[in-house]
Amino acid sequence: MFLSSEVSSYRHHMDLNFFGVLNFVHPIAKRMVIRREGGRIALIGDPTVVEKAIPGMGAYACSKGALE
Repeated sequence: MFLSSEVSSYRHHMDLNFFGVLNFVHPIAKRMVIRREGGRIALIGDPTVVEKAIPGMGAYACSKGALE
């Protein structure tokens, strides 16, 4: 499966599922620190893909696992 996957698929999933979240959360976290009010940011993930191998889901699993 890995060798039959395109690298562009991995890049797409990382851009969407990892960097998309990072770009959204980072400025919020910076603002929270500046305001000194504390708080929490909760990220809801997909534990299924990091707990077991699902054929054809390698790129998706990598991008979701990166958020753990």
